[in-house]
Amino acid sequence: MIAEYLFPAFLIGLMATPHCVSMCGAIGGCVSQSVNQQYTGPFYSYMLLFNLGRILSYAIAGILIATLLGSIGTLTEPLRGLLWLRLLAALILLGMALHMAGLSRWILWLEQLGKPLWRRVQPHTQGLLPIQNHRNALLLGMLWGWLPCGMVYSTLSFSAASGSAVTGGLAMFLFGLGTIPALIFVASSAKLIATLREMHWLKRIISYFLALYAIFLGYKIITQLI
Repeated sequence: MIAEYLFPAFLIGLMATPHCVSMCGAIGGCVSQSVNQQYTGPFYSYMLLFNLGRILSYAIAGILIATLLGSIGTLTEPLRGLLWLRLLAALILLGMALHMAGLSRWILWLEQLGKPLWRRVQPHTQGLLPIQNHRNALLLGMLWGWLPCGMVYSTLSFSAASGSAVTGGLAMFLFGLGTIPALIFVASSAKLIATLREMHWLKRIISYFLALYAIFLGYKIITQLI
């Protein structure tokens, strides 16, 4: 069952590149420019630690929300409760596929849910800029992981619907890994940003694959519920 969540989460992270570029490309550029040049160390080591911190926050959120949903799902009949959660995950995955294909914008409203939390977190990022050492890069990434983002929240909903803290955490960790290549290289390449924004054909192919996969999962779960 765990593979039903891990592979799609990683694939969504890879295919979320245009969205990540729009949401975080400028942020990544600002972070890269904020690295204090008087401190030694490879540039990419700071960016890797920044992104590691961001991914750790995703994983923590996945563990917390999956644990909560898993507890709710087992309040009634445990097996059927978890099946309903898996069906919810399939529906969320289908919605994300439609969004990636440009057929729906439903996940954008999810970004509004995280704004109150971000208003409390964002001021703490100021004290970590400019980045003067690897510790600051990691901490800044952990704070920035709570930036309101519809793709993150929808993937979080999908992975948390597994009802398993381990699966939720791993799925969000893999989602974050999928976003790393784009955000690291985007920070230093304006040409790459333009290229990634034109990947509509590849994103559409993957979105169709995810939609079919979501339908397959949903059908399999419904047959177990009937």
